[in-house]
Amino acid sequence: MTTVLGVILIGVGVGIGAVGRLTARTYGRNSTGRRIGIWLLCFAAGVGVATAGFALI
Repeated sequence: MTTVLGVILIGVGVGIGAVGRLTARTYGRNSTGRRIGIWLLCFAAGVGVATAGFALI
C-alpha cells in the first residue's frame, strides 16, 4: 500500500512542477522576477512531495 501511495505522490510532485511552469509563464509575463519566484515556489513544493513519495517506496 505504501508503494502505491509513494508512486502517487511522485506523480503529484511532477504535476505540481509542470503546473508551476505553466503558471509562471502565464502570470509572470511582465516580470522576470515574478516568473522565477512562481516557478521556484512550485518547484520546491513539487520536489518536496516527490521526495515524500520516494521515501515511501
